[in-house]
Amino acid sequence: MNLRNFSTRARLNALFGGGITLAILFGSYALRTSIRYDHLIKLIDHSHCASYNLSETKYYVRNYLRFHEESDFENFSECLTWTQIHLDSAYLEATQLGDAQVVQELEAVNKNFSLLIEIKEALKSEVDTERVHLRNIAEAFSMLLDEMKHVDVMNASYASDIAHARGLFQLYRGDDNLSALHEAATLLERLSMEEKRTELSSLLKRASDAEFGLFQSASDFTAQKEKLTNSITELALQFDDVAFFVTQTSKNTSKKVFIATLIFLIIFATTCILLSQVAGRRIATGIKLCMEHLKHFAEGKFDESVSKNFLDRNDEFGLVAESMEQMVQHVRGVVRDVKIGANNVATASTQLNDVSQRISQASNTQAAGAEEVSSAVDEMTANIDQNAEHALQTKSIATAMESKLTEVNQWSQKSYASVEQITDRKSGSAGMPR
Repeated sequence: MNLRNFSTRARLNALFGGGITLAILFGSYALRTSIRYDHLIKLIDHSHCASYNLSETKYYVRNYLRFHEESDFENFSECLTWTQIHLDSAYLEATQLGDAQVVQELEAVNKNFSLLIEIKEALKSEVDTERVHLRNIAEAFSMLLDEMKHVDVMNASYASDIAHARGLFQLYRGDDNLSALHEAATLLERLSMEEKRTELSSLLKRASDAEFGLFQSASDFTAQKEKLTNSITELALQFDDVAFFVTQTSKNTSKKVFIATLIFLIIFATTCILLSQVAGRRIATGIKLCMEHLKHFAEGKFDESVSKNFLDRNDEFGLVAESMEQMVQHVRGVVRDVKIGANNVATASTQLNDVSQRISQASNTQAAGAEEVSSAVDEMTANIDQNAEHALQTKSIATAMESKLTEVNQWSQKSYASVEQITDRKSGSAGMPR
């Protein structure tokens, strides 16, 4: 399909339709990219929220493990619930986004988070067990201190060892130092064996057994704590990695959209300029040719035909050229008819001149006859026959002259009508826009 076979309006409509199609395609691309960008932003938001909730979870876990407050455990559980909500939302956005890598990473995060939930369920019982051991240790030390108040004399090194054992226990409570806890339990056991007083020895033994029981349960519990803390830290890092990856993807998407928009605008602007130049040049050429031909026609130059290239155009200007060519042919026909009428008028004028000369000769003859009549009345009678013959000849000549004058009058009227028609058409041609 060639655009040369279309009219100017059809070409402009086709070019305009092509521009609209490009704009619609780019709009579709921009809309699809905008939807993708919206999913990316939501995914980043959910990832950051999940990471923040994990940070809060880590804070409440530490407090719960240290102080064993139920409120910390409730806050810890609530943070995990919100983390799960944001994780599910992020996974949904990643699925709608269609990014396999992000989906895979979030599946790994969800798997680790499930392990964290399992650790949380076991954490409660472990904390309850530790709470019982701590209560036993506190009661044993309280009873030991009360008993020591009733002792009158006590060895300073003995009191220092008890204080040292108490300090080692507090060191364990501060940073989960199991070696300090074991050392404190061993020290209390040695003191119980060295103590001669039965009541103090039993209280020291009770405190030592309580700390040994705490040490046995704390060995597994400390590993559980480290596992829990590491899981939370790993999950936070995974969420940060997902957020970082999605952020980079979002930046790349924005960059691609910017580049695509810039390229589209350049192509669209260049295409519009080229098409406007081509269409404008073609229209301007048609108008220029019309003006040139109309100018020649206004000057009465109907001997030149419309150019073949102008007639071969398939657009509206080709139709105008055909109409102009038809007008030229019609005007030429009228001029040809006028020339023929003028030639007929010239012939009639020549014939009329001959008749006039005959009439003049006849008049001269009549004048000479009159003079002869006046000079020779006698000869009048002899010339009556001749005068009668001349009268008949004059009548015949007058009749012929009347016929010729009538014919001349008809040709004159035809000439006048042809001249008026030419004048009207020239006036109409001069009034046409150039």
